[in-house]
Amino acid sequence: MDLAKFPFLFLRYQKCNYVVQMLLCLLVTPLLRSTAEWLSTMSTDSRRNGSNGDKSSQASDHENFISLVNVASDIQPPKGWKNFVILPLQMAYITRYLWGTDKLRSNGFEVRSVDGSSSGVIHCEDPKVLSLWVGYIDSNISELNNKSIKLSNKYLHPDELIVYLGWLCERVNVTNAESGDFLKTWEPRFVMLKGNEFYLFETPPLSVEELKSSLTCQKILETRFRDLKEHEKVGKREHCFIIETAFGENLYLSVESSDQFVQLRGAWQRCTYYAINKLETYTFACAMEDRPSAIIFDIRHGIGMYDVPTKKYLRWYKFSELQSSADDGKLRIRLVFYNKKFENNQHILDLDCTDFRKLIFYLHAFLLARIMSVDPDYLNLKTHKEKAVSTAPAGTV
Repeated sequence: MDLAKFPFLFLRYQKCNYVVQMLLCLLVTPLLRSTAEWLSTMSTDSRRNGSNGDKSSQASDHENFISLVNVASDIQPPKGWKNFVILPLQMAYITRYLWGTDKLRSNGFEVRSVDGSSSGVIHCEDPKVLSLWVGYIDSNISELNNKSIKLSNKYLHPDELIVYLGWLCERVNVTNAESGDFLKTWEPRFVMLKGNEFYLFETPPLSVEELKSSLTCQKILETRFRDLKEHEKVGKREHCFIIETAFGENLYLSVESSDQFVQLRGAWQRCTYYAINKLETYTFACAMEDRPSAIIFDIRHGIGMYDVPTKKYLRWYKFSELQSSADDGKLRIRLVFYNKKFENNQHILDLDCTDFRKLIFYLHAFLLARIMSVDPDYLNLKTHKEKAVSTAPAGTV
């Protein structure tokens, strides 16, 4: 392959923002030759090392690749080169999938900037080079998004802080996806976790006013991030998950990599934790044995039952005593608590609640927040755990 006939891609740091810059070579330059030599050397070394040296080879390739990028970041385009495309990476989107489908490109990727400009499909013959480019660009996008979050949070109220920004894809046209007609089955969405709310946008919001134009806005406590079961998987995309909502609407979503999946799930759990600790307690009206009652979720005390006619608390249960929960999909929910001190080691509560779906979502959120508050290793929230335990009543979990 004559590299002189193909664009040369590199990252540059320009005005506090990384950009993808593709230069079209008109003449063969020393820089291009050194790049070709590096690519050739990397492939040769990889073959020499064999399977026993995979880890050291990958580390060496990564270091060489970053060195090349750093060199390219400090130079101006040589004579004989011209800019082909320059894309800012802040809030940009990188994908290896064919646009709108679940078909993965075997040797290419595409970058789209915040204004919708595209790099076009960039092909790499060496899978190792492809992996390095995608990983390096994605990590720089994440770094820039995190800087945007920190800058924005300086001017936001503590209850409105941004926890996560990034891109994912939503599955659409599910009912017609298997037909012979070509239909876009995936749409890119920009996701934001802010305060106690979850947003989905077609394009990143660049002002407070644009928050009102979201496709979806839900309270984080009325949603649940759930991994897919095997029978729920649709299509060929990896790293898929479901966002369930208390109103029965489920979103089938996908991210590009396992790292993005872990980051988003962790951010969702942190956002839930912060929202519960701000809320502290929540009460649902219900009926127990045909008596007007209320069930209380309290992050410090646990789960309480309140009898409305007598205006008395009947009992408090620890979150750790909840063994199982079930519902009939209409009105009734059953909670089973386990403790050796109980009669038959169990207490069973059958409750009728008109808002039972919301009750279940809040119950899951309180359980998650309680686990995070008592486990010092859970998402590195040790300081929050110490604060929660120091204020919790004796004997509660």
